[in-house]
Amino acid sequence: MASQVRAKYKMEAARVFMGHSDMKVTEIYAERDLALLRKIAREIG
Repeated sequence: MASQVRAKYKMEAARVFMGHSDMKVTEIYAERDLALLRKIAREIG
């Protein structure tokens, strides 16, 4: 979810959406989300 918010509304919006006070935390979750999204896309085609 963080990756989707980041892609559409930028990182600051993702930080606020996720409730993080530190942007570095948001970056970690946004990247993990993106990795999960890629994995799902590969598996379901």
